[in-house]
Amino acid sequence: LDKCLELYKKKYEYSTKSPKIFLSRHTNLQKYNPGQGYHISHCENAGGPSLMRVLSWMFYLNTVNDEGGTSFDNYNMKTSAVEGSLLIWPAYWTHTHRGIPSSSQVKYIATGWFDSDACFSFYPKFIK
Repeated sequence: LDKCLELYKKKYEYSTKSPKIFLSRHTNLQKYNPGQGYHISHCENAGGPSLMRVLSWMFYLNTVNDEGGTSFDNYNMKTSAVEGSLLIWPAYWTHTHRGIPSSSQVKYIATGWFDSDACFSFYPKFIK
C-alpha cells in the first residue's frame, strides 16, 4: 500500500502539498453474501473520528462475475470486482460511493484509509 500511495502521489501531484499522509492502523475485511453490500452512498470522511481520513483504499479479494463492484455516484462510474485490483480515492464527499451487490456470488474486500496527522489538530475543536 505504501508503494501504491507513492504512485498515487506521482499521478496526483497536488496530494504532495498536503501534510504527511500515512497508512491508518484500521483495516476492514468484509464478506458480502449474494444480495448483500453497503448499498447506501457514503464518503469515508464524514466527521467525528473519520476526519483524519484523506484517502480511501479497497482491494477486491476475489473476482465477482455478475456485478459486485463499486459505484462512484458523482462520476457515473462503476468498477468491477476483479481479484487483486486496488482502488485509491479521496475520502471526501466528492467521491461518494456504494457497493453493487452480486445476485449470485460472495464478494470479499479489504478496505482502509490513509490518514493525515494535520487533521488530528483540528479534531478536538469538533468534539467540544
